[in-house]
Amino acid sequence: CRCVRRMDHHCWWLGNCVGERTHCSFVLYLCAQTVLIVTCCALSMGSIGRLVSGAASAVPTPLALICAVLCTLLCLLAGFAACTLLAFQLALVLRGETTWERLKRQQLNAAAQLPPDERPYDRGVLRNVLI
Repeated sequence: CRCVRRMDHHCWWLGNCVGERTHCSFVLYLCAQTVLIVTCCALSMGSIGRLVSGAASAVPTPLALICAVLCTLLCLLAGFAACTLLAFQLALVLRGETTWERLKRQQLNAAAQLPPDERPYDRGVLRNVLI
């Protein structure tokens, strides 16, 4: 769907299209998601440390250790994906382009008779971030 200006993509997690007026909210969502996943990973790693060292108040069970390890692995995997997506979106914001424009740049520039590497919506880093 193309329900917003300068559409980037449709985000199934947020339930709307990410574009000109919603891109900032999407990047903030990715920041919050990354912080949450990193925090969960740190807490689950701390649980593993307490279970292995015997500092936990209860006797560690194999099930508790397995759950803590699985939680850590899941957080590491999700954290890698979230950090990668956040870095990609931040790079796009700094360059003043959307995912769609990035993927179709050569075709769009050829149609507009622009050089292949030119970004027509790039207003400079500061203005790209602030506006």
